[in-house]
Amino acid sequence: MVETVGTLLIASTLGPGAITGIGAGSAFTGFFTTPIVFGITGVSAIGTAALVGASIGLNYALSSTPTPKTEEGAQALKQAIPSRVRGYWTNRLAGTYMFYAAEGPGPNTSYDVIAFHHGLVTEISQIYLHDDLVTTTPSVATGGFGTINITPEGYYAGSRVDIEVRMGTFPQAAVLQGSPAVTAQWTTAMRGDGVAHAALRCATLVEPANHTEVYPRGKPELSFVAKCSPVWDPRDPGQSPTNPATWLPSPNPVLQLLDFLIRPGLEGGMGHDRAKLFPPARLAQWMVEATLCDGKYESAGWYKFDNKPEDVVNKILATCDGYMVEDGEGGFALAVGVYREPTEPPITDAHIVGWTINHGIADEQMVNQLDVSFTDPTQKYVSAQIDSVRDEASISLTGVVRAQPLDLSWVQDPGQAAILGERALLRLNPAKSGSLVVTLAGFRWIGKRWVRLQFSAVNGLQNCVIEIQSSSVNILAGRITFNFNTVDTAALAGL
Repeated sequence: MVETVGTLLIASTLGPGAITGIGAGSAFTGFFTTPIVFGITGVSAIGTAALVGASIGLNYALSSTPTPKTEEGAQALKQAIPSRVRGYWTNRLAGTYMFYAAEGPGPNTSYDVIAFHHGLVTEISQIYLHDDLVTTTPSVATGGFGTINITPEGYYAGSRVDIEVRMGTFPQAAVLQGSPAVTAQWTTAMRGDGVAHAALRCATLVEPANHTEVYPRGKPELSFVAKCSPVWDPRDPGQSPTNPATWLPSPNPVLQLLDFLIRPGLEGGMGHDRAKLFPPARLAQWMVEATLCDGKYESAGWYKFDNKPEDVVNKILATCDGYMVEDGEGGFALAVGVYREPTEPPITDAHIVGWTINHGIADEQMVNQLDVSFTDPTQKYVSAQIDSVRDEASISLTGVVRAQPLDLSWVQDPGQAAILGERALLRLNPAKSGSLVVTLAGFRWIGKRWVRLQFSAVNGLQNCVIEIQSSSVNILAGRITFNFNTVDTAALAGL
């Protein structure tokens, strides 16, 4: 008899980090724990404190979105115990103040130090002071010291604003060593190893009347567009899983999810054992999905260390219509949103011992328009909306627009956002949905996303494809329950 090995619960609790200044060899203090809980349970839907069963990113994006909003990357945080930040691919990040000082007679010269990313960033592609896009001489694209150039509007004139950037290498030199008054507080020991951070110097003016021209918005707020967090790509023979120096940043959501699951907890990940969670066969299956994402789905976003792990997982999954589900062996199977015909034998009358069927969606529950938002790099990395994704046939038939938001903040391409919106709308309005209770032969389909169904008792289900939404196992009763939606395979294959 086939039996479950056990359900892997991901209950990673990341306590709040603390930024209290940078000392030798480290930049952040704080306490973090990453408990991993194993137990014998059934496969079920995603919970509030653990990842169990099926996680469907677009379903999540249609509901709550507690991870940081895009706009929060535009201004440095000011709080007593701020959380550390990590991102994947390209993001606009302001980070958190670690140091502030003013020197000289009024108006003073100000000195700020801001930590904007835990871990390495490989490139600084844009620099903002408030929402003014600025450049430096020399360039600080790979770190170092530069002076802000005057903008076309005449802002920041007189070589009065300097920045010094550290990319998060280990070790690295301390910033802000030019002023004796500041050096007494910010010593050479304060290197911030492994933390990307920057110093900002805003010099005093000879003529205070020029202040509004040189500093049009008051004290500048510094933020960067940075390429974040190199990740391991098992498909590249030049990359070693044990040598992060060989890794590269990637927009591939599967590689980001792999990294988040196995990255140590103190580094902002979930800390799972790579060899146990990803034996060769499972890793190969994930890399098939990674290749399907290349050129079709990209993910770029950032999170705080005190965000719930399932929130981060689902943000990544939403970028590729990803479906991560526990299989019968306690591992995770993954299927991205590229439809493939089922290869397993179908569920048939011989397997089914009970069922509930919904024929369509009740009129008052119908959603026929999705208002899709994404992060727009052309608008300084703020949230923007594409044209609403609409079910015109439903709107014409009912005469009512029933809209729902779809938040895709980790998507930075409007075309990708539109495709994901279409896929989400298909799932919201299936022709049929319900649950099937089957014998323990149903273990064959645990971990599968699309399954063929041949059920003679219900019209429309005699020969169709269903998408498993969630599953539960009752070993004592010898029953497995699948909650499902029917799939419009033609429409899905076209997206």
